[in-house]
Amino acid sequence: MKKNYNCIICLTGVFMLLVAFGRAAPETTQPPIRVLILTGQNNHNWRATTPYLRQILEQTGRFRVEVTENPAEYGPEEFAPYHVLLDNYNGPRWGERTEKALLDFVRGGKGFVVIHAANNAFPDWPEYDRLIGGAWRRGAGHGRRHRYKVTIRDLQHPITRNMPNFLHAVDELYHRLTMQPNLHLLASAYSAKETRGTGREEPIAWVVYYGKGRVFHTVLGHDLTAMRGLGFVALVQRGTEWAATGEVSIPLPEGFPVFQPLTKPEPPVRVLVWSEGTAPPSVYPEDINGAIAAYLKTRPGLEVRTARITDPEQGLSEAALAETDVLIWWGHVRHGAVADEAVQRIVRRVREGGMGFIALHSSHWAKPFKALLGTSGNWKGGFRNDGKAERVQIITPSHPIAEGLSDFGIPRTEMYGDPFEVPQPDTVVFQSTFEGGGTARSGCTWTVGKGRVFYFRAGHETYPIYFQAEVRRLLHNAVLWVAGRT
Repeated sequence: MKKNYNCIICLTGVFMLLVAFGRAAPETTQPPIRVLILTGQNNHNWRATTPYLRQILEQTGRFRVEVTENPAEYGPEEFAPYHVLLDNYNGPRWGERTEKALLDFVRGGKGFVVIHAANNAFPDWPEYDRLIGGAWRRGAGHGRRHRYKVTIRDLQHPITRNMPNFLHAVDELYHRLTMQPNLHLLASAYSAKETRGTGREEPIAWVVYYGKGRVFHTVLGHDLTAMRGLGFVALVQRGTEWAATGEVSIPLPEGFPVFQPLTKPEPPVRVLVWSEGTAPPSVYPEDINGAIAAYLKTRPGLEVRTARITDPEQGLSEAALAETDVLIWWGHVRHGAVADEAVQRIVRRVREGGMGFIALHSSHWAKPFKALLGTSGNWKGGFRNDGKAERVQIITPSHPIAEGLSDFGIPRTEMYGDPFEVPQPDTVVFQSTFEGGGTARSGCTWTVGKGRVFYFRAGHETYPIYFQAEVRRLLHNAVLWVAGRT
């Protein structure tokens, strides 16, 4: 059955958009541009990015947006009411009827918009490559995620007219795409070797004239963090209007991030490592938070403090959290002793202030973790403290938290087993298997409001896991990621 849904944005959604973009949707007398988003499969988190793409279009007042999670059930009759199709899909082929209908839709004078990994799709469909102008094919890749300058190459095209160069949000920077001769480049970015790039300019946004129709394509937009960059917002809003009409009336959003060369280094990431203080001194003489903090203090660009449950206000006062960019949390047996007021402060700081939160081991039951994810945090596969070995496999090696790591073992550990009762992670970075049997999604990420959350499963207090080199590197990577630095 074809799944196509429409909904009126609720008041809460409108409020969030007003906060995010600083103004209400402008009134317009122009008829709405009808947009159909094609999604339903992707190697990226399409369930999170699709509603956001819809929001940034509808908040302009220029578009009426619908979504299908089953593009293969569409043909010429279903596509006919729309002015432009937006592609947020990467999965199996759609079949001859849908694919011919798409090509005819664009050839006939309508629009097509391609977002990020949608150019990974359909490697065995050559005409799709010609339609979209550039694709992720053999030899393509990207370095580590980071912020970078986007250089506008055509200041006269309607999409980028008078658009300044901008500093993009943390995102992937695709390189060595297979490009077609029929594209017209709008923007590029330098892929630095220091970030595992190519050492050359790479295409970021372009257009293709296909028959009588228009295609806009941007490789930006790996996840919600990247899509919240106002440079991405402007390109998608203006690119979609142009693909549909050939013209652009939508202004640049307020606060557009004009690129300014850095004149001073970024401020340090302020890290607070918290513990309930129940680790045995024979294993952790300075407690677990002390062991973690001692290592992080050796890393450049970090300002590290510790706190524990016995401190005034449990070390989690409003003032303490206001001076924290990343909160690392280890707890095991005293979850119930954490004050609800402290939990509320943490949740607010993550959701509204963008503080990063790293939960370790039994912190899957910690009050802040459960409140942030709205979940029980239960490991339904049970637990087993038999001290046997664990193998940690990196299943998303491109994620910044996995940088510099390969699969590794932990000699002695406590087993927690899947299923893990949490919302669908944005990314599962690590997967563990245990000598005594069982598996676990042992490293997971989520975006919560303006903040990032990472959970790492290993770390029972009777084993010296936080002294292990791989775990220390992993935690350093995680600090930088939840802080938005990678």
